[in-house]
Amino acid sequence: MKKLVYLFLMLSFVVQGQEANTPHRFVLGGSLSGVSNTVIAPETIIMTPTFDIINPGSRNSNHSFNLSPYFAWQLNPRSLFGLRLNTGFGLSRQKTDGIQEPTFKSNSFTYGLGLFYRYYINPANRLRVFVSPSVNGFITNGTVEQRAPSLEENRSINFSTGISLGATFSITEKWNLLVNIWGVGFNHSNFRTASDPESRITNSINASFSLSRINFGAEYSF
Repeated sequence: MKKLVYLFLMLSFVVQGQEANTPHRFVLGGSLSGVSNTVIAPETIIMTPTFDIINPGSRNSNHSFNLSPYFAWQLNPRSLFGLRLNTGFGLSRQKTDGIQEPTFKSNSFTYGLGLFYRYYINPANRLRVFVSPSVNGFITNGTVEQRAPSLEENRSINFSTGISLGATFSITEKWNLLVNIWGVGFNHSNFRTASDPESRITNSINASFSLSRINFGAEYSF
């Protein structure tokens, strides 16, 4: 986390020379993203010559939300640079028909810091489109309960970098609405559980069309 702060300060000094005649403004904002869905599987019956296999129906629900407040420095009319706090939580439940308690439950909480740069393609318009590269470091703590009372804790340390496409809409001179449209990134994860301290390292590249989920924010310039 200290490296992210040092990088933020270093880049702040570097960009001081950019368009010195443009007044610098600060931005306070936040964005909320998330997804919530439930999948219901009906009961199925597999018939064999000797007996029938009955697979009971199930209900799987997944909920995941992220809240990211941020502080940014308006470098010039086309760009800004900021520090972001990443927080989030996730809930998953699987319930089988005929069994009162869920057969699978998981909970997770995420926290970390990120740096981002935003470049406006059309800065003079009220509706402005931007591209935004970013780097993030975050930790996720979670628990998994399968066939209670078995409960296992887990923890992952993550680093990600990527670029996103979004837009802001000016409501007033100081207030903007924000939406993220599309993103692509690389994620490095170091995962371990309480019962198995050996790390499992994964690297992945992912792309997402953000409008398929809740993804919006607001910001205030001063």
